[in-house]
Amino acid sequence: MISNKFKQTTSRLLLALIIISVFWACNDASTGFPVDNSYKRMFSPVTFQTGTITATSVEFQFSQIYQTSKYVIDISKQDSMKFDSIKKTVEYPFKPVIPASGATVIFIGNIVDNLLPATTYSARIKTVSADSNIPDSKYDYLVFTTKAQ
Repeated sequence: MISNKFKQTTSRLLLALIIISVFWACNDASTGFPVDNSYKRMFSPVTFQTGTITATSVEFQFSQIYQTSKYVIDISKQDSMKFDSIKKTVEYPFKPVIPASGATVIFIGNIVDNLLPATTYSARIKTVSADSNIPDSKYDYLVFTTKAQ
């Protein structure tokens, strides 16, 4: 019969080996695979959509990204998302909100006005890092049309 002391010692040793191997495996150098630093940048908001659209304004809704100093939205008029002639740029400072467990925080009420009625616009959003060593995110895009008066 195997004694309880032997079982406990063996179990502890096995647990220690598992913990060591997990920490070792999480090290980039230990994988032997190269790391592509071109992906080291801020994340774009997962959600970027319009809310209420009127004849002269639009409400943008977007998800929270941590370690962001601000969100930058460019709006361009009737250019098929080329952004050759940006009509307006708006910046929203980061306001941290702690979500409920598993929830996503969506910022609403970000209204841009002084738009033309019955006009198609392109919009793009990016996040700017609070850390100057981390590049801005890539843009996320959408198209909307203001209502006729």
